[in-house]
Amino acid sequence: MRIALPTNYTDTVAERAALTAALHERAGREDLQLVAIDSETGAGIVATGPVTPQGVQRKKLSQRLTTPQVPRVVEAMRRSGLDTLAVDLGASVATGGVLTPAHRAVRDRVAAVLGVAPWEVDVAPSWAGGHLAAVELRRVPRLDMDAEKRREKWATVATSLPDGHDQWTVEETLDGSVTLTWQPPEALPALVRLEDLAAELTDADTAWDRIAVGRDSHTRPAGVDLGLGPHALYVGPTGSGKTVALLSHISAALLAGHQVAVVEAVKGAVDFACVRPWAAAWGTTIVEAESVVLAAYAEGERRKRLLSERRVEKWQKLPREDHVHPLTVVLDEYSSLVLEVPVDKGLPERVREQLERENMARALIRTYVGKIARELRFVGIHLVIAMQRADVSSLGGGSSAGGGELRSNLSSGVQLVKPGSPPSREALRMIFPDPEQSAGAFETIRRLDDGASRGLAVTAGEGGAVRGVRVAYAEPDLIEAVLDAAGVPVPNPLPLERPEALREDDTEDPESSSHPAPKKGKGKSAQADVNDLLQQL
Repeated sequence: MRIALPTNYTDTVAERAALTAALHERAGREDLQLVAIDSETGAGIVATGPVTPQGVQRKKLSQRLTTPQVPRVVEAMRRSGLDTLAVDLGASVATGGVLTPAHRAVRDRVAAVLGVAPWEVDVAPSWAGGHLAAVELRRVPRLDMDAEKRREKWATVATSLPDGHDQWTVEETLDGSVTLTWQPPEALPALVRLEDLAAELTDADTAWDRIAVGRDSHTRPAGVDLGLGPHALYVGPTGSGKTVALLSHISAALLAGHQVAVVEAVKGAVDFACVRPWAAAWGTTIVEAESVVLAAYAEGERRKRLLSERRVEKWQKLPREDHVHPLTVVLDEYSSLVLEVPVDKGLPERVREQLERENMARALIRTYVGKIARELRFVGIHLVIAMQRADVSSLGGGSSAGGGELRSNLSSGVQLVKPGSPPSREALRMIFPDPEQSAGAFETIRRLDDGASRGLAVTAGEGGAVRGVRVAYAEPDLIEAVLDAAGVPVPNPLPLERPEALREDDTEDPESSSHPAPKKGKGKSAQADVNDLLQQL
C-alpha cells in the first residue's frame, strides 16, 4: 500500500517513527508500518507483517563499559532519538534504533514479565487481522525451571501482551528462541437452548454412548462419553446448575434411546417432575430409592442370563426383538442416600423403627450401587451419581462407600461451577483423579469462569481431554415439549424385582429381608387369603 508523504518530509529515523505512529493512530490499527520510500514517486510504502527497528546503529564506546554506566548510555541514546536495542558490556558496544510505539509496547511488556531490562530482549512482533498475531523472542534470558513452570511463565507473558491471553501457542527452539502465536481465546456460548441442542441431536441420529449436556467452545455438542467412562459423577454446589445439568443429561439419554430411572429423596424429586412421564422407575424416598437400585441390579442379572442364552458378550449384540436398551440410573443427592442417620434411643419406638428401616435401605443402596458400578457396564446399565461436593465419606474408602471401589468406577467426571466461586484444586482431584486432568480442569475453569455466566461445567472421561461446556437450559414445560416433539416413547415400567441373592434370603428367612415376604397361611399364600376374603365380601 502506498501513501502520500507529508510536505517537506525528510526520511530520517525520527521522522519515519513519527509518521508510523501517526499512521497507526489515523488508521486505528497497529499492523501497518512505513518500510520504504519510492524513489521515483516519493510515495511511502506501507506494509504489514513483522516489525523491525528502523535506523539501527552500533556505537563503540571509547572506554570500557560497566553495568553502572548502562543507564547513562540508554539516556544518551534516548536524547539521540534512539531506543536502546542491546548492550554488549564485553565489547563496550551499544546498539540503538527506532521502534514503533506498538513494537516498544510489546518489548517493554515482555521484559517486565521476565524481570529484565528492555534492551536485554530482542522482540519481533507481527500483526494480522487487526490484532497482534505473533511475537518472536530472538534473545531472551534463559529460564532455568522445569517445563511446567516455563509454560506458566510464557502464558503470563502472552497474557500481558496487547490482545493477549494465556492460550497462545508456545514454540521453544534448541537455540533458545521462543515464538508466541496468537490463538482465538476459548469462550463458551453465552446461552445454550436445550430445544436447539435436542433438535441437532435428533437430526444427527445420536449414538447411544454420547450424552451431550451442552456445547463446548466450538459450539459442538459436549458432555459425557460413555465409551470413556460408563458411570458419571456430577458435582456442583448450590447455585452451580447441577439440577439443570442432570435434566440435560436425562433428556439427552432419552433422545439417545436410553431407559431412565430417577432417584432423589431430599426434595421428593420435585425438580425432575417434567421428565417423570418418560421415567422407567421413580424414587422419592429412601425406601423407594432402595427398590429402584435393587430393581436395576435385578435387571442386570436378567440381561446377563439373556446374553448367555444368545451366546453374545455385550448387550449391543442382542437381537432387536429382545428390546434391550441402555438403562441410566440417576441418583441425585447421593450422600443422603448412603450415609446412615444416627438413631437416638430416646426417640419414640415408631420413629426408631422407621429410621432403622431407612438405614437398612441405605446399606443395601451402598452395596448394590457398588455392584452395579463394578459388574453391569457390559449389559448397558449406567450410573449417574450427583452430589453437592465429592467427599470421602460418600465416595472414598471403606464399606460406607461400596467397599472403596465406587469412586474408581465413576470414570466420567462433571464439575459444575458456581459463577465466581471456582472449586479448589483439592476438590477437583476428587472428581478428576488423574493429575493432568485435575490440573487441566483447574486451568479450564480459570479461563472460562467470567464470574457471572451460569451453566459452566468441565468434563472428562478416563484417558480423555478436559472440556469446558456451557450446559443447555430450558424451562421444565419446554423440556416436556422437546421430548414429546422428538417422539420419545413412554417406557414400560422397570419391574421392581429384587436381586437373586435377596430373593433367596426372602425364602429362607422372610424377617431378614428389607422387604419382608407376605406371611403364608396353611397351604396357600397370603394373597390367596386376601382373595378369599374379597370373595366373601
